[in-house]
Amino acid sequence: FSFTATAGNITATAIDTADKALTITAASGTVALVNLDTTSGNVDIDATGTITLTINTAVTTTSGNIDINSSAGAILTTAGSNSTADLLTTGGTIRLEAATGIRDSGILGLDIDSQGGAVTLKRDGAGVVKVDYISSDADAVTLAITDSGSGNFEYDSESTGTLTLGAITLGDGDLTISNVATIAVTAVINTTA
Repeated sequence: FSFTATAGNITATAIDTADKALTITAASGTVALVNLDTTSGNVDIDATGTITLTINTAVTTTSGNIDINSSAGAILTTAGSNSTADLLTTGGTIRLEAATGIRDSGILGLDIDSQGGAVTLKRDGAGVVKVDYISSDADAVTLAITDSGSGNFEYDSESTGTLTLGAITLGDGDLTISNVATIAVTAVINTTA
């Protein structure tokens, strides 16, 4: 399933594509994600404006990858729970890129669970990034961060598996990474970008 709006905003509600990929693009607007389920397909959401996850587990895929990109806005969640993943894939990767931050609509984090799939976070402008990996399973996750913006950057993991830090580049702001279990560093952490 693929949908592109060249102007205006998109609200995606109760979309289930079974094993097919799902692509939604708002070329000059915002996207609200209410309930997307691809079973095993990949999810690709792109917008120039803010992308908002409006319910708990707004996007789920059994083994597909989740890629969400807001080129001029933020990725936010307004979901009520801080113990349920806003984005869930059972082994696929999660890649989030935003210009003005990735977070809860308040002061808390956007909740994710990849069940061991790699996580990539990217910020291009000014805004807080706060992402919480909420699964307490022994998920071994690799984290990569690319930041050319400003503001604090925080990744908090409840996983009891090893968190492996891949390439990390931080712009202007503080970097906080935590994990319940071991944190392994396998690449350079550059805080002078």
